[in-house]
Parts: sequence; structure tokens; C-alpha cells
Amino acid sequence: MPKDDTTRRVDEAEVGGDPVAAHVWVTGRVQGVFYRASAQQAAVRFGVSGWVRNLADGRVEVWAEGSPQAVERLVS
Repeated sequence: MPKDDTTRRVDEAEVGGDPVAAHVWVTGRVQGVFYRASAQQAAVRFGVSGWVRNLADGRVEVWAEGSPQAVERLVS
């Protein structure tokens, strides 16, 4: 996660348990539409860490780690 002034919010129900990771490739109109920044904002909101990057073929690649519930919310 970037070091900035963003407050990290985590629901009590999402704290604890074994963390999980999701590796996702997003297709469609995702580059040039603020997708990476929107994904980062959602990750902070759900308490998920990881990274997002544009790929040369137009897809966006996402790696997300956190509680099962938080990762599922982000991927949804």
C-alpha cells in the first residue's frame, strides 16, 4: 500500500483468520478510465493490500491480499 494520508478501514468481522490472495486479470475498457486508482481506493476501504498494473495487451492485472471476506469484496 502506498504511504499517504488515507485512513484504512477494516470491518470487525474481517479481522482475524488466515489471509488469502487473489490474482486477477481484468479485461474490457479498463485502461485510461481511472481503474487502477479506483481499485486502490476500494482496497484501502476493504483493508486489502497488493498491487495493480496495466498490461501491454490492454488488460489490468491485480494482486490482492487480505481476509477472505475483504478480498472477495474487492474482486466483486
